[in-house]
Amino acid sequence: MSVEEAQQVVDEFLEDYNGHIPLDAIVKETQEDLYGPEATYEKAGRIMGAYHGGVGAFTLAARSLRNTAEAKKTLRHEVLGHYGLNTFKPADKKAILDEIIASRHGDNIQ
Repeated sequence: MSVEEAQQVVDEFLEDYNGHIPLDAIVKETQEDLYGPEATYEKAGRIMGAYHGGVGAFTLAARSLRNTAEAKKTLRHEVLGHYGLNTFKPADKKAILDEIIASRHGDNIQ
C-alpha cells in the first residue's frame, strides 16, 4: 500500500470512533522508516503495525500492508486489541483474555 492509502484507512477507522481513541497515528512507508535501519524484514520480520502505549500512539508501515483488509485487521489488532483491552479494569481484562484463550482451544463450546 502507499502511505496515502494507509493513511486513508486510518482516517476512516478513527472517524468510526468519533474521536474517542486518544492515540496519535503514525504512518510511514516502511518499517525501517518507523523503527530505524535495523528493523529490516530479515532482522525483525514483517512489521505491519504496532501499539505504543507509553507514548499514546500506534504505527502502520504502509509497504508492509498488502491491501485495505490487512490494514484494517492490523488496526483492529493494535488499537482495539492492545489499547482497547487496557481500558478495562485488571479483573475485567483478565476475564476477557481468559475467554479469548478458552475460545481458541474450544473450551467454551457447549
